[in-house]
Amino acid sequence: MTTTARSRRRSAAVLAAAGLSLATALPAQAGLNDPPVRPGEGITWGTGGAVKVKTMQTGGGSACSFIASPNSIGGVCVRANAFSGVTIEEILGGDPLPECWDERLSDEELKDINLVHGEGTAWYWHRCLRGIDPETFEIGPDGLHFEVGIWPFADGDPELTFLTPNQQAFVERFVHRGNVPAPVLVASPSPVPWVNDDVAFFNYGDDEVSVSLAAPGVEMRGRITEIMVYPEGPDGPAITCPGSGVQVDADDTPRSVPDACWHAYEQSSLALEDDHFEAEIYAKWQIDVRIGGTWQPFHEFSKGAPAMVQVNEVQALVRP
Repeated sequence: MTTTARSRRRSAAVLAAAGLSLATALPAQAGLNDPPVRPGEGITWGTGGAVKVKTMQTGGGSACSFIASPNSIGGVCVRANAFSGVTIEEILGGDPLPECWDERLSDEELKDINLVHGEGTAWYWHRCLRGIDPETFEIGPDGLHFEVGIWPFADGDPELTFLTPNQQAFVERFVHRGNVPAPVLVASPSPVPWVNDDVAFFNYGDDEVSVSLAAPGVEMRGRITEIMVYPEGPDGPAITCPGSGVQVDADDTPRSVPDACWHAYEQSSLALEDDHFEAEIYAKWQIDVRIGGTWQPFHEFSKGAPAMVQVNEVQALVRP
């Protein structure tokens, strides 16, 4: 790799702690995992982009290091000797425990985060596994965690590292991650509201996620418990409603569906740049873990996303 390519890659390297979302890693989306606190409006919920990593005993001599963040939930379950009849050594088949490896971003991932592969270079996930002893496979006192970055590499760069089939089998068996989807703001009953009409916002994206870990009976689940919407942008009013909101019909009203995220625009978006309000939506996630047949609360965080909302106005027809 040339000096120029290496400098470009290192200057663009963004390393984040386990599960930090791309909203943190990429400046263009900064802040969307930490909804603004509005003094006097009683809106103080959400712990922002906090990542929680905790190692817990799950019985039978095994331990799981659980990870939850606005980017993903999951964890690693290991046992120094046997694990479900198979040892880590047997799965690795003589290969070393993976430390850091690279994986080329898919077309869908590039689209999601507004990146494109360049001429002679491509964007790669650079993932590193931390907090586990490569010899004994014991998890350290600070718990197992991941470092994740998005790096541009020159095509054929000798520094690119890929998992061997055995290492891939280890990751698939012992390392499980569930992506936490970003909320998608949609207005109802029409996605393009009219001025002075009551509209109800809801999250069109998935509102549940679940992961089964390698240890028997050990699971993680997450669900949206509440959404917060800034229909006119962060400097405007804020509204909250339980769950993912409600998609209403044309006959519904704030009185008939009181739990919806209702809002009425007082002006159209015609005079705004690019004819839209720069709205924002935040989803509060509750994460639980299941150990020994019992679910218990594990973590809570919020995840946000921008949205463009066009608002029309009724044009009166004047006859001479």
